[in-house]
Amino acid sequence: MKSAALALCVLLVSVSGFAPISGCRESSVCSLCNGTGMRDCEKCKGGEAECVFCHGSGKMGSEKCGNCEGDGQAMCLKCKGSGEVPCDHKTLPSSESAGSS
Repeated sequence: MKSAALALCVLLVSVSGFAPISGCRESSVCSLCNGTGMRDCEKCKGGEAECVFCHGSGKMGSEKCGNCEGDGQAMCLKCKGSGEVPCDHKTLPSSESAGSS
């Protein structure tokens, strides 16, 4: 049964384009948009915008490395050359949560 779940996880990863993360977390529901792929955007005064953490997929996965801008440079210590870092945000970044009125 475990191998079937792992095979499904690998298939989901292949289809979604997310990099594998331990425990198959990439297929868990995004904690920010609750799996809808959208969230109320404070910056556009209540309109809908793509979730900043799951990028509209509704699932947690990985995001572009902020250190090398996703270029995957071999010398990048943050992503170790992959260009991606785990996306496991539980709250909005301070720049988003502050919100301008």
